[in-house]
Amino acid sequence: MIFRCLLWVALPIILSGVEPVRADDATPTNPKVELLVQQLGDEKFALREQAARQLIETGMEAIDLLRQGLESDDAHVQLQVEYLIDAILQKDKRDRITAFLAGDDQAIPFWPEYCQIANSSPSARKNYARMAEKEWNLLSYIGRHPDQIDEAIRQRSSELIAQCKNREMRTVPSTMNVAMLLFVCDSSSQVSSETYKEVVQQLTPLAIRDSVKSPVERQLFDNWVAQSVKRPELGHDLRLQILFTAMRVNLRSGTILAKEYIAECETMPEIGLGKLPIALGMLAIAKLGSRSELPYLESRFNDSSSADQSVGGFANVPASKGEKPLQRQVRDFALLAAIHLEGQDPYEFGLTRLVPNPISLYLHSTVGFTSEEERIAAFEKWRLYRESAAQRELSPVFSDPETSRHDTQ
Repeated sequence: MIFRCLLWVALPIILSGVEPVRADDATPTNPKVELLVQQLGDEKFALREQAARQLIETGMEAIDLLRQGLESDDAHVQLQVEYLIDAILQKDKRDRITAFLAGDDQAIPFWPEYCQIANSSPSARKNYARMAEKEWNLLSYIGRHPDQIDEAIRQRSSELIAQCKNREMRTVPSTMNVAMLLFVCDSSSQVSSETYKEVVQQLTPLAIRDSVKSPVERQLFDNWVAQSVKRPELGHDLRLQILFTAMRVNLRSGTILAKEYIAECETMPEIGLGKLPIALGMLAIAKLGSRSELPYLESRFNDSSSADQSVGGFANVPASKGEKPLQRQVRDFALLAAIHLEGQDPYEFGLTRLVPNPISLYLHSTVGFTSEEERIAAFEKWRLYRESAAQRELSPVFSDPETSRHDTQ
């Protein structure tokens, strides 16, 4: 039998598969579909059954007219319409995913944008199909109503927030739900700046909530962090929150944001935190970067600006009894980052009070030197280390003649 009990239906939200009804929507007319919807309330069971089958066969063309049936005074018609909308959406999902896996690039929205992040290989196609299923109702709705993308994204973001706050719900949004919604925001040029900023403000705490273990999710979050560099509407504070997210889950694109953040701080003295944000950006580069960042870090070795301010969770750690207080300068953080990326021991360079931190690598207040003499000695040791490393790279490698002779036999 077509009609069965619905386990769960939430009419007003996209998540359920039943799309929001807008008073200003222009519902397309289709006399055949209108007649079939009317027949759902017929007294004859056979006619109701036949109408339901034909509506499912009609597919997505019937959705907009079917949802008008949700306003029917006949409770039986409402129940049937709820089921039919869900059945049609599920069939459409199966058909479109099958077509997509067979090579139809237009079957799922934003596939070209995902190819720019990953590639267009068969394995990437399978990954994207699995990802799209997580937010299928949203993608399907946007595909058919691109002019309503702002409203749809705002509503879905609010739903994810509500699910996280409702402890009575059996399931909470996964990091993939969050990653996909951020990906859609970054991929569509039709998302307004206001909506983008609002969604990022709402979802960034969710992105922090769990570690990102899946390589596919990591790709999406990495893309989001990289794209945030190009979004001036996010503002300084929100960029810092995104940077901390990148540091917490080790997203490599955080180095791009860190350098942009540092440049932004240098041109915005009105922030009122002195050079501390720049020092935090250096710690981000230390944690997320690679040896390719060494020239950038060494270019900061002349910045003797003080970085002694404290902010938020980065309050200064007082010196122990009998210890001299540390003096922190921006170049100290640049040196620490360079030492770390080279795989050297900071303690050997005079940074003896470092306290590890799972997010920022080290507590910022434990970076620095007690005197200028210690600082000069540390930078001199780094200079000698770099000169020695350069000589080793330039020196020819002489193999043992006896070993070479055996290798050629």
